[in-house]
Amino acid sequence: MIRAAQVVMFMCVMMLCSAAAVAADIYKWVDAKGVVHYSDRPHNQTAQKVTLKKGNVSDPVSITVFDEASESAGDSTDEGSNLAQEVSKAPQFDPKKQCAAIKAEVNKVSQSADAKLLELLRNKIKELGC
Repeated sequence: MIRAAQVVMFMCVMMLCSAAAVAADIYKWVDAKGVVHYSDRPHNQTAQKVTLKKGNVSDPVSITVFDEASESAGDSTDEGSNLAQEVSKAPQFDPKKQCAAIKAEVNKVSQSADAKLLELLRNKIKELGC
């Protein structure tokens, strides 16, 4: 119990310290060599206080969440199920064309000696049964 109180006290002190750091002023000056310096304290008479602009904050993006219950119930009024129906009706790639394209890629890759890509392509050929 004492340990928990110590942790809470430590967290409170850290939050107070971070709030003080946020409120600090920033000063800018240029030295004799022309180098620009920034500090939390003015270095000399020529130091100018820098005012920081507030950051742009935008509203969060709204997201439509599709749950599995509405999809399994056959709710075809929402965009998610309409998209799923369109995708399921889309024509599939011809396996023969896939095999030909992969074999052509294997020939190119075998000449460039990229072993990992070559292995992946050969595994895909086996998977498709070419």
